[in-house]
Amino acid sequence: MPKIKGYVVNIPRLYKHTSIDMVIFGYVQGMRYVLPTMSLTDAMIKCLSNLDISEDTYPLVNAITGYRRVLASLLEIEEGWVNDVDKIII
Repeated sequence: MPKIKGYVVNIPRLYKHTSIDMVIFGYVQGMRYVLPTMSLTDAMIKCLSNLDISEDTYPLVNAITGYRRVLASLLEIEEGWVNDVDKIII
């Protein structure tokens, strides 16, 4: 019987996140990669305004929480935990 690959086992962790959290995560990571001096909050505000998502629909606090949960899941998969999640760019 073939051995199960490690990356296959860890993929279901990403399924627990909503699609909007994954889209926001990718958008914010891209913005912070291109503009390293941009803060997480500024990138998140720009993301939500560019996607036409209002504060009533998806509050900024919830968006930041979703972003950090996706980031934590990816870091657990990578097994490289960093405490200061505001400054990390994958």
